[in-house]
Amino acid sequence: MNLEFSMFLQVADSMTKSTLKTIIFISLILFLSVFPRVWNLSEKPPIIVDEHANIRMLKEVIEKGEFDITKFHWDFSKTILSYYPTIFLFQILGPRNHLLALRLTSVIFSLLALLPFYLIVKKLTDDKIAFITTLLFSYSYFFLQFSRVGWVDITSVITVGLYLFLFLNLGLRSLTKRSNFWIATSGIISGLIFYAYRSGIIYITLSLFYLATSLYLKKVEFKRALKYLLIFISTFIITITPWVIKTSQNLDKYNLRARVVDIRNVNIPYHGLTDKKDIYKYQITTSVKSWLLLESIDGGGSENPRYLPLKVPPLNILVRVSFWIGSLIIILNKKHFQKMYVWLLIILVTILLGQVLTVDPPNGARALIALPSYYIISSITFSQVYVKSHKNKFVLAALIFLAFFFSLYDLYTYQLWMEWIRV
Repeated sequence: MNLEFSMFLQVADSMTKSTLKTIIFISLILFLSVFPRVWNLSEKPPIIVDEHANIRMLKEVIEKGEFDITKFHWDFSKTILSYYPTIFLFQILGPRNHLLALRLTSVIFSLLALLPFYLIVKKLTDDKIAFITTLLFSYSYFFLQFSRVGWVDITSVITVGLYLFLFLNLGLRSLTKRSNFWIATSGIISGLIFYAYRSGIIYITLSLFYLATSLYLKKVEFKRALKYLLIFISTFIITITPWVIKTSQNLDKYNLRARVVDIRNVNIPYHGLTDKKDIYKYQITTSVKSWLLLESIDGGGSENPRYLPLKVPPLNILVRVSFWIGSLIIILNKKHFQKMYVWLLIILVTILLGQVLTVDPPNGARALIALPSYYIISSITFSQVYVKSHKNKFVLAALIFLAFFFSLYDLYTYQLWMEWIRV
């Protein structure tokens, strides 16, 4: 009896130390991540057209008291749900600080995204690698722009999407009665994503696919697996019902934005091309170069300069190389593939639906949903280097140094970008 109690105390002590370590690492990440987000927040970049439109829309919502979650955003492709925190900040900060309130909402969402990101990477590697990878992700100049500017609906999809996969993993961890709660929560969260930026549909679809394949790989008996799938699907359907009713009555409005960016509806000549085969070849090659080879590409269009610093690749060299190596590890290693295939799928589906089939790739807004996946895949490379060194302290110190160096490099690159950005 004393032996069992002693073992219980050892396990409890180990869990307490692990939890404390996680809290310390996350707190440090959040502390380090605040400055690059609030640096000259009201001045850099100059106010963007979308921000003018968002402020005008939200002022009208407040004046008329129209807070219905199914109220159309001004572009009709989503609702105002993601802007509820902005409305709250509008009331607190007052009319002179509407731009600050709008951008602070993106800051808050981006900081909240770091928690599930860290915990997802920790589950795949360990606390140290999770700290390194989360720091790099937080300072990404690509991510920083969306973390600071008032495209709240886009940033919120990334944040909520990461919580979706975190909660799914919690539900799949033990598959007990407690799993019902996490899977139901995941279904509700996926439903909330449906109200936001259209590319979030990729998270919704692949989360269901991930749940189904994970249950299969875990060899869960058919009836239990079906129960979990039905819990996810039913909570998702219940959550989206009000929005489905609204959009079904306004399909022309709802699909307006999608039609505008659809490559099938592009005006010809398009980038000097007139033949459809040449246009699709251009779309494929440009998308592959941008989001698999991670080259610096100027896809033209008025939106691109706001989303990506077109003079440099979308990710720094450390993350690019780590992503390529990590992708090979996942593809060639069955164990890693089963754990991480969904992150590769998110990238590939985003490239197809968000780049190849839409105008003017590389478009950073439509690719943002894939950004966490690049870093999560990179974490496997960092982990393998650390593990293969037999967890050598000098190797770990080198990885931490590189993480800080390239984080500062990304911040410097972002600040330079803000000096010549075209909005």
